[in-house]
Amino acid sequence: MVTGPLNNPKAGIVALSGVVETDWLPYTFTMTGNSRGQGPSPSKKDDPFCLVYPVMQRALEETTPEILNSDR
Repeated sequence: MVTGPLNNPKAGIVALSGVVETDWLPYTFTMTGNSRGQGPSPSKKDDPFCLVYPVMQRALEETTPEILNSDR
């Protein structure tokens, strides 16, 4: 699982999150973000740009989503 750094928002950009299936991936991945149209996003050297945490493939395959009505 790859996402933007938690508790570290950047002005002008929102990181996108996703699952990177590294068991078959023959190359590196690209971290992607959406520009908020407010000009360049200020970044400094050593600023975190993503958070990577492992998720077992089996956990994703064995998960069944449940859709709930928010009117409860």
